Amino acid sequence: DGEYDDTYLGNCTNMFRPEHLQEGNYHIYKKMTIDEKIAFFQKVVDLCHSYGIKFAWDTMNIYTFSETYRGLYGITDDRGNETTKDYLYESAKALLNTYDIDIFKVSAGENMDYPSDTKMETEQWIYDVYGRAVLDTYGKREDKDNFIFGYSYSEENWPLWKDFPFEFNVATRYADTHMYAVTDPVFTQEQRDALPDGVYDCYNLRNEDAYHFTWADIDWARDFCRNMKDKHSNGFIFGSTGYYMGNEYEFVDEKLNGTLYWKRHWLNYTMFGRFSYNPEISDEYFMNLVYDHYRDVNKEDVLTVWNTINKSSEWLTEFQKLFYLGGTDSAWYPEMCQSHSTFGGYLDIKRFYKSDNAYGGSNYLSFDKYARAIKAGQTKFTQKTPFQVAETLRSIVKDTNELISKYNSSRANNVSLDNIIEDQKTVAILASFYAEKIDAAMNLRLYNDTKDTSYKDKALANTNNVISLWDNYTSSFLARFKAERFTRMGMVDPAQYKDAVKKDLNTINKWTCRDL
Repeated sequence: DGEYDDTYLGNCTNMFRPEHLQEGNYHIYKKMTIDEKIAFFQKVVDLCHSYGIKFAWDTMNIYTFSETYRGLYGITDDRGNETTKDYLYESAKALLNTYDIDIFKVSAGENMDYPSDTKMETEQWIYDVYGRAVLDTYGKREDKDNFIFGYSYSEENWPLWKDFPFEFNVATRYADTHMYAVTDPVFTQEQRDALPDGVYDCYNLRNEDAYHFTWADIDWARDFCRNMKDKHSNGFIFGSTGYYMGNEYEFVDEKLNGTLYWKRHWLNYTMFGRFSYNPEISDEYFMNLVYDHYRDVNKEDVLTVWNTINKSSEWLTEFQKLFYLGGTDSAWYPEMCQSHSTFGGYLDIKRFYKSDNAYGGSNYLSFDKYARAIKAGQTKFTQKTPFQVAETLRSIVKDTNELISKYNSSRANNVSLDNIIEDQKTVAILASFYAEKIDAAMNLRLYNDTKDTSYKDKALANTNNVISLWDNYTSSFLARFKAERFTRMGMVDPAQYKDAVKKDLNTINKWTCRDL
């Protein structure tokens, strides 16, 4: 028990606190011995194998919370501590000897110092701890010839691993931490092209974009999976590290809680699962699949919902081609226009107009590039401008609302379908909000660069619309979803940003034009 707050870091390095173990701050639901726990997880692994499923284990570094707290054997989270190094090596060997693991993936992640001058020390540490544990355990077993070892490949560390006797996979963030942005791997193409023969890429598809709302753009998903295929492709990890996708618990209506997350988002998972095997599956196949899933409902209602999701999903991919805050998942959560409080919380108008984060090579002009082109006197553009993106968002909203109106005129009285429609209704408000925010930021930037006060007036008008739409979004969101704290984003509650949204008016009114 106890309150969690934003002092708990998203990288989990300080998640453990001594007060967690104080009397009254924890509950014991079941007591198990170590041997009972081992037997349980051996059953889990055996069950996977009986269904033809490989069992993968993924470990991050270096978490020694209880060992450090209790002062056991001099173990700490310091990479340079030889006792810690030996402890984790022996732990990895015990793991591999105890369970019939098919894939063992490690990451040079948390609590691993990574300045450029010590990078190879980290690479050597990973090899000495986990690589050596695999060699000393599975290197002696002929039945492990299909074992896969996963690690982040780089040209510097390849000499350490080039003679490793097992299949070597790397985990590349296909589109960094926001997968619903582009269908081609603009972030990772160079790295993929440089992979040696025999090294395979298990893509990390990071959905840090849409936790609450259903997403199902079939054409986009088909292109995405089609573009993943090359000689190094070996599958993907699909999901989020910022949101636990187990049982639903976020609904205000408790009757909707308690079921598995993927049951509501089944179409998203199904699209990426099927397209990964065959990206040429037809639209008709999926439409029939959707109808069969809701077979007790009129087919026209089902297809209206399908088309609504398909249409409304486009706003996110369109927006993220223009505005993208890379580097970390904590820097931007599109469903709430926020970053973690340690990054500043609400993303205000200044975070937008400064943006030069349109995807490299894409057919979109960033705020910064468009403003500089206008200042230079350019009048014709082959790339899409921020104003055009805003208009596209408005067009998507218009089409979405028309489909919602069509569905509501017949209303299928199916809780699942009704809930999906409610998702898209709220998403339409959010897309309208971003359209006005884009225009506000672009007009402010043009006012700054040209000193033409008509742009300032437009920015103020846009921002008044932003404020109104945020109020609508807050009402719609909180009528359905509880405010809650996320690992990566901190508190997710649109009501907390009411004053922050209004501050953009003050920013515009007091703006002093300057060189940017």
